[in-house]
Amino acid sequence: MKEKCYQEICNLHKLFEDWFIGRVEETPENFAYLSQVLVPSFEIVFPDGRIFSREMIIDFMQKTHGRYANMPFKIEIKNYRERALSSDFHLTTYEEWQVKDGKNEVKLSTAIFQKKDSAPCGVVWLHVHELYLP
Repeated sequence: MKEKCYQEICNLHKLFEDWFIGRVEETPENFAYLSQVLVPSFEIVFPDGRIFSREMIIDFMQKTHGRYANMPFKIEIKNYRERALSSDFHLTTYEEWQVKDGKNEVKLSTAIFQKKDSAPCGVVWLHVHELYLP
């Protein structure tokens, strides 16, 4: 399951990068990935303490297509680690390195995944907690 979780993290962040840059068209098909990989009870805790539900993330993404189209923007995943909580649940940590308009931002993320064979990478996101690294 380790490879599935890592691939899912990379796929979702690639979608974010492509979406924010406007590299992919704003179509329901290109946007449907989020609905497939975030469970209905999904939550993310941002570094500032805000908590977003799945619906809030989907709404935010729908409103931000091409947000960084006129500036350098890149997301890179580094220092991935994983441990099994059970055969169907895995806890992962990874660093998300972003470059926005020449400024670097690094977040440490902890995510919980559940095995789901019908999902694009075979896993779905249950929860994410992020914090900024200096």
